[in-house]
Amino acid sequence: MTEKKKAILKDDILRALIAGESSPHKMADSKKLDSKVVKYLCEELADEKLVELINVTTKDSGPTHDYLLRQTNKTTYFLSIDGGFIGRHNSNKWQRRWTIIKVIVAVINALTILAIGFYSVYLSDKTDKLEKENEQLKKEIQKKDK
Repeated sequence: MTEKKKAILKDDILRALIAGESSPHKMADSKKLDSKVVKYLCEELADEKLVELINVTTKDSGPTHDYLLRQTNKTTYFLSIDGGFIGRHNSNKWQRRWTIIKVIVAVINALTILAIGFYSVYLSDKTDKLEKENEQLKKEIQKKDK
């Protein structure tokens, strides 16, 4: 599962929870996903304190390894103000792009500085050669004049 798809699914789970759906199985059925994937994502959401997991127990058998979801105060505001997981994903993507662009610009800048340095050495060498030729020509002219 790609990071973008995971972000979209997490946002969908939070939206379904805000809409009143508290069962991961029903969320999985409505999205036509494996319920294990939805439960896994719900547990990740619980680790981030965006949902609370309420264990389901029965009178006869005790805990059933199943749970219901309950939203926290952070849930609604995370989606509406922070943009949810897809907003976080897009922000991280642009941050990575910006970092790559900065590195490329720094490399181009370094290469430009090196090119200017080599060119100045080349021009300095050429200037020295021209000055030596000029001196030789002056000497030859002075010899001819005498």
